[in-house]
Amino acid sequence: MPRASPSRSDSSGARALRVGPATIEWRVREYMNKAGISSVRELHRRVKAIDPGAVNHARFSRIIDVLPSLINPRTLVGLSLALDCKICDLLHVRKDIEKRKE
Repeated sequence: MPRASPSRSDSSGARALRVGPATIEWRVREYMNKAGISSVRELHRRVKAIDPGAVNHARFSRIIDVLPSLINPRTLVGLSLALDCKICDLLHVRKDIEKRKE
């Protein structure tokens, strides 16, 4: 099984995790900006308004900037509704193309 390399920030501000021949980009901050949400507290408030049983603030604040290795589908749905986007917008998979040495 391919090992994942640690999260990193790319030029768009998204967090990314390399997994085998692909990179998963975590784009919560990008969609927060598009939605005009400037703080994690405000995003959490909106998610809680949609789903009162959603993740607590301490856990929520950790997953905003670091791509979580595990995430509850309930949290993903709350994020996508609060940010008015699709789950695939938040978790974008990019196939990495490596140049071959000839």
